[in-house]
Amino acid sequence: MSNHETKKTFSTDQYEKRLIIFIDVIGFKNFILSNYKNGEEEVIKEFTYFFQQKVSEGGEFIRKDDHVFQPTFNFFSDSIVITYPLNCFAGVIKVEFSELDSDDKRDAERFLLLNCAITSVTSMQLHALKFDLLTRGCVTIGDIYHKKNTWYGPGLIEAYTHESKIAIYPRVILSKNCFEYFGNELVLGEGDLMQDTDGYFYINYIKWLNIKTEFGSDFCKAHHQLREIIVRNIKVLGAQGKVYELQKWEWLALYFNSHKKRRLETNPDEKLSSDIIV
Repeated sequence: MSNHETKKTFSTDQYEKRLIIFIDVIGFKNFILSNYKNGEEEVIKEFTYFFQQKVSEGGEFIRKDDHVFQPTFNFFSDSIVITYPLNCFAGVIKVEFSELDSDDKRDAERFLLLNCAITSVTSMQLHALKFDLLTRGCVTIGDIYHKKNTWYGPGLIEAYTHESKIAIYPRVILSKNCFEYFGNELVLGEGDLMQDTDGYFYINYIKWLNIKTEFGSDFCKAHHQLREIIVRNIKVLGAQGKVYELQKWEWLALYFNSHKKRRLETNPDEKLSSDIIV
């Protein structure tokens, strides 16, 4: 970043149609109480600081009018809200995508926006897993007012409703209007999304295990680490008889198995972990 560039956030002064990411950290209340009781407040700080850092990183390459912009971001209680204006990449499109294939039907601006959303979501989901925490949420397109510590609007309500009523399991889904908005930019064959049995698509965060995460750069080693985390939590919750929490981790185990099967179709020689028996 050059010396004359200053960081700003994408804040609104009125309702604005935006890409909205709403994420709930499942079990965050117990995480705080447990670490507070054990005198391990630094663990909580380590967990929460990461979010602001990673969200900033996700928007850092967006340059417009000699500024480096960041997404508008809030973390309150167990909820995370991140929003991007839909036209935030207009200033960099000519530079970054000047040599796009003329046959490529993807809109470069929307493609960049979608990738920023995927980067933010996967970073947060994988970070939470390192602390034995699950996340669920929704990515949608809608009207929202989002400035500093104030955020409200029908778009946020839609994102929250999808998170609490539809996502249910540790997945971040795309609302139907978000899916329609991105259209050609959703290259499903590249594996960034997976479709669940209810028809909704969710971000395939396991794909990014070894990309800028604490799991390390070796995918196979990261895959083994993730399996250990899932198996450990299933055993503990099963022994404690916590059925509600157990169901979430069992869903993750099924997703783990499904992702592995898909990955081995294109990378048959990889030494991945064995399936998790649920």
